[in-house]
Amino acid sequence: NPSDFQGHGTHVAGIAAAKGNNNLGVVGVCPNCRIMVIRAGYATTSGGSGSFSSTAITSALHYAADNNAKIISMSFGDGGDSITMKNAVDYAYSKGLVLIAGAGNSNTNLEFYPAAYDNVIAVTATDSLDMKASFSNYGYWTDIAAPGVNILSTALKTGIRIDPSGYRLASGTSQATPYVSGLAGLILSKNPIWNQKEVKDILKLGSDIISDE
Repeated sequence: NPSDFQGHGTHVAGIAAAKGNNNLGVVGVCPNCRIMVIRAGYATTSGGSGSFSSTAITSALHYAADNNAKIISMSFGDGGDSITMKNAVDYAYSKGLVLIAGAGNSNTNLEFYPAAYDNVIAVTATDSLDMKASFSNYGYWTDIAAPGVNILSTALKTGIRIDPSGYRLASGTSQATPYVSGLAGLILSKNPIWNQKEVKDILKLGSDIISDE
């Protein structure tokens, strides 16, 4: 059951690919992209932020890789390096998928996984002044930054983290990640035979340098 009981997935999905030209709410970076909805956590309707396991994430990554996904957007992670998760990341990469993940929200340069794996594009967050967000992780292992403070996107109308309007504000590298994932979708829509390195290179060529202070 891929239903979003918690609201986090709904919010990040809207940033990447909310439909446009419909006079409703927000528009995603890649409004004509399609989303393959896979949930590897938040298995019940109760509780706060839910939990993940390497086994669940491995299953999700394999499912996406085996069912013709092009991009995997991962707004989750922690400081633990798991060989199980790394193997799943490497498997998806070997199938040609572009993998993108949030760098974490602890204002540290310590590695955060899966973002810190070599085959993943690690995304930090910026604020409205185009500076590193105060909470965002950073460091040599990160690749690119995107907006991540007070981002308006789609919300659940019932459940946890709801808004009756269907839209709410949220902050985090979780929000920055789908900006990059949506842009990767646009890049592949124009260049469908590009590999992961070509997508990563053009993302970085189109960016500017910010301070991590």
